[in-house]
Amino acid sequence: MEYLIRDFAASCLRARHGEPALPAIRETAKRPDIDWGAVVDFALDEALGPLLFDVLLVAGIAPAGVLQALREKYNYMARRNLLLQ
Repeated sequence: MEYLIRDFAASCLRARHGEPALPAIRETAKRPDIDWGAVVDFALDEALGPLLFDVLLVAGIAPAGVLQALREKYNYMARRNLLLQ
C-alpha cells in the first residue's frame, strides 16, 4: 500500500508541472483500496500537503475531508510564509 501512496503523490507532483499524469491520478483515486488518511499523512510527513492540495482540488477527485485537511495545511503555510517575509 505504501508504494501506491508514494506513486500517487509522485503522479500528483508531475501533474503540477504539466506532465500528462491526470489520467493516472484519476484511476488511482477510484481504487477501492486507496487509504486517503494515509495519503494525507504521507503528504504532511513529507511536507507535500500544499502541493497535493493544489492538484487534488483542481482534479476534483479527493473526498471533502482530505481536501479540508490539506487546505488547513495550505492555509497555515501561506500565513507562515507571509510572516517570514
